[in-house]
Amino acid sequence: MFPLMLFAAAYGVGPGMLLGAAYGFLRYMSGGWFVHPVQFLMDYPLAFALIGLTGLYVHLPKAWRSWSLYLCMVLGALGHAASTTRPVPAIADMGAGTDLMVLEGMYGDDVKLPQALKNHHMLFREAAALAAQAGAGQLLLTHFSNSLETPVDFLEQAQAVFPQTVLGEDLFTLSLNYQQERA
Repeated sequence: MFPLMLFAAAYGVGPGMLLGAAYGFLRYMSGGWFVHPVQFLMDYPLAFALIGLTGLYVHLPKAWRSWSLYLCMVLGALGHAASTTRPVPAIADMGAGTDLMVLEGMYGDDVKLPQALKNHHMLFREAAALAAQAGAGQLLLTHFSNSLETPVDFLEQAQAVFPQTVLGEDLFTLSLNYQQERA
């Protein structure tokens, strides 16, 4: 994704978003899947097109650049999301102390580890371990495999590692409490 960011910085937001959308489409063509057309748009072309917004930073007046970085840091402090990735220590490092981590839970059962490795996804238990490492307040699991008919059947596996784990579902809402209220 770094090359997409550099391209956007060099050529601007429009070309950066166009290249990002094209890259997202190519990612889909190289083995992606979706359940609903809206999911396709959000997971592939739109998600990667938004990387093109990196081009804004270069073109902002210098006085606004610090504010834009500040805004990103504030938003990052509120929550940290990672989807479509294997667990890596950087996820826990970036989410350290956050109130809410939103991570994928593609596979619930530990026997799906070979498939998770092959497809670059996480098990419930692996996502929970990252949240525990990060010292997060809560973990919201999303992005379930369509082969996972009832994710709630595997929730206990994640809660055994990180008890503050919940599952996302349609129309799900969640209230966050500030760090000092968690103790």
